[in-house]
This record gives sequence, structure tokens and C-alpha cells, in this order.
Amino acid sequence: MINGPGKVQLNIYLIVLTQNEKNHLEFFDSAMLQQEIFSKQDLFLVGIAEGYSGALKLIERITRDVYIEKQDVNLRSYIIEKQKEFEESNV
Repeated sequence: MINGPGKVQLNIYLIVLTQNEKNHLEFFDSAMLQQEIFSKQDLFLVGIAEGYSGALKLIERITRDVYIEKQDVNLRSYIIEKQKEFEESNV
């Protein structure tokens, strides 16, 4: 995470929807946000975790929660649906 101008918190992972709509989630160390490629794209942030294993555990939990509710693992569809519901309820 960016913590003030040019400061980065190490070992913090961001979980985002992939840019490729055929896939669901990807994750990376927040330090990568300093790369120029990220200044040109919008990211749909799904979660924040401490460390690589924390990111894996959070993705596992998200997947399990979606499966329990929907009986499938189409994470992208579920997350977008929930976001739309949230936006419509706050209009």
C-alpha cells in the first residue's frame, strides 16, 4: 500500500479482479504499484492481505464463501454482482 508520497508498505498483497475477463482473481505485492504500468489501469480491489500465504488464504476463503452461497466458483461474476447491488443500494 502506498503510505504517503513514494512510501510503500512491504509484504502487503493486493487481490484484484483480473484485466482478462476469462479469469477471476490475481494478486501481487503492493510494491508493484510503483511500476508505470499500474498508473495506466484501473484495478478492482477485492482484498488486502499480509504476505503471500495470507493472500492465498484470503483467496481460498473468498472462493469457499462464494461456493457456499452460489454452489459454483464464478468469483468474477459474484463479485461484480455484489458490487452492483452495493452501488444500487447507495444511490
